[in-house]
Amino acid sequence: MVQFHPVPIYILLPILIMKSINPLPPLEELQALFIYNPTTGELTNKKTGLTYSETSHPKNRYLRAAIDRRSYSVQRIIYKLMTGKDPNGVVDHINDNKKDNRWVNLQCIPAAINVFKAHRSKGYRFRQDQQVWRVEFNWLGNRIHLGQFKEESDAAAVVKAWRDEHLPDDVVWSVA
Repeated sequence: MVQFHPVPIYILLPILIMKSINPLPPLEELQALFIYNPTTGELTNKKTGLTYSETSHPKNRYLRAAIDRRSYSVQRIIYKLMTGKDPNGVVDHINDNKKDNRWVNLQCIPAAINVFKAHRSKGYRFRQDQQVWRVEFNWLGNRIHLGQFKEESDAAAVVKAWRDEHLPDDVVWSVA
């Protein structure tokens, strides 16, 4: 009998994310269609005058723009306008505000890192029964356990040290 081993979502999700993204139009086409203000994060459609900004859409969702009946995330369009190339990963909002598209708030990171960051996991939790802070989390299919601590600050320091050692240096985890 064949055993089925489900693939964990944190491994599968980056693959699904990258496969489902429409390739962006050429840079020249984007430059002809949009004006971007890196200071405010506003992207304006030259033809329609429609502005994609933090205040232009009331819901807390990623901003999207349509080009030739295809939908693209505004942060990906901005990345290509600013760098001249397609993002080779996920364009992440450093402060986790999905509509804050100021250039200083955007970074291109690998999809697996984005999934880890998006879970908002501190990497540790308080065990009420033992009155300790336990440092443990899943990373690429492995359960990482780094110990138990009496003080939350010690647990946070251990997680930070692990991230500094194992994750890319250029990923900004938060602005706080």
